[in-house]
Amino acid sequence: MVKTRGIKGGRLPERLDAVPEPRRRRGVRHSLAGVLAIAAAAVLAGSESVLAIGEWAVEAPQVVLGALGSRRSPHTGQFTAPHGDTFLHVLRAVDADAPDMVIGLFLAERVGIGAPHADDGAQRAEDNSEVGHDLGTHSDGTELDTEAPTPAR
Repeated sequence: MVKTRGIKGGRLPERLDAVPEPRRRRGVRHSLAGVLAIAAAAVLAGSESVLAIGEWAVEAPQVVLGALGSRRSPHTGQFTAPHGDTFLHVLRAVDADAPDMVIGLFLAERVGIGAPHADDGAQRAEDNSEVGHDLGTHSDGTELDTEAPTPAR
């Protein structure tokens, strides 16, 4: 469940901290907010699969990884992209509606339209301050695409 009340201002990774962590604490190297922010940026840049998200992340410049909340390597001091498997596991485990709501509110505020209102059927941000659906699926019920896209012939 994600609480949407009081989520205003700040950078996207800070806003994504409102998304509940589905992973066990043991072995977590990258913050959920950082993984989701990097995945969102990769999709905005054209990535259409989890494999493509991982590839985009590996090639992202240091300044971008840092801005999106990636962790620093304690050995090199460089920002490190999550492994492709991390994206797969996180995107399967996280409630897809939670980051959708947070990112949607973030983008709406960035363009100056604010939070959704009851007149457009999106009253859930105002009245239902919690969101929850099946894990590993998008809000329309489809499963996450874990394969690389097949080139058109």
